[in-house]
Amino acid sequence: VNNALKYSKARNLTLQIEAWKDKFDIRLIDDGIGFDKQAIDNYHYGLQIMQNRAIEAGFLCEVTTSQSHGTTICVTGTSVAELIQMNY
Repeated sequence: VNNALKYSKARNLTLQIEAWKDKFDIRLIDDGIGFDKQAIDNYHYGLQIMQNRAIEAGFLCEVTTSQSHGTTICVTGTSVAELIQMNY
């Protein structure tokens, strides 16, 4: 959320949380400037850190973005109970 507010130049930022018995999705969606994931150099660690944290927790983290079309970050897990136990 911090990086979206700081860098995206978005007019709208949406947080969606959906939970089912055996799965959850958390999406952060902005309508900002987006970015080219291939152009991110080795000194910009935010996305990598976020994805590593998701993996360590057993979750999947997908980033969808393109220049001038905003960014969507989706974290998916298979156990809502596990998420609650981890206090995320």
